[in-house]
Amino acid sequence: MAEEIILDFHKNSNMSVMILRYFNVIGSDPNGRLGEAPRPELREHGRISGACFDAARGIIPGLKVRGIDYKTADGTCIRDYIDVTDLVDAHVKALEKARPGKVGIYNVGTGRGKQLCST
Repeated sequence: MAEEIILDFHKNSNMSVMILRYFNVIGSDPNGRLGEAPRPELREHGRISGACFDAARGIIPGLKVRGIDYKTADGTCIRDYIDVTDLVDAHVKALEKARPGKVGIYNVGTGRGKQLCST
């Protein structure tokens, strides 16, 4: 729906539009400039990285993997995880390609799926 609104707006403007579609962002900036610091009330919303951080800090006793009945070696799903620094690079490249009046739509990922327990 958000894409439709953006594309409708674009029809009546000369604005450059870049739509980046991405999923399963993981990691943090090696220099500590980027990363997750969710408010405590948002901890329960299913972010893998947040759960890993909480488990590492002893806030929760461990991790529970949901969905372990897939037809994979360990039973977990396969997802394309992209590191946040690679995602930043994708945003910069999209901005470099932006042209007035043009639309760019990109699916951003690594193209390599990984099973959850191997990530």
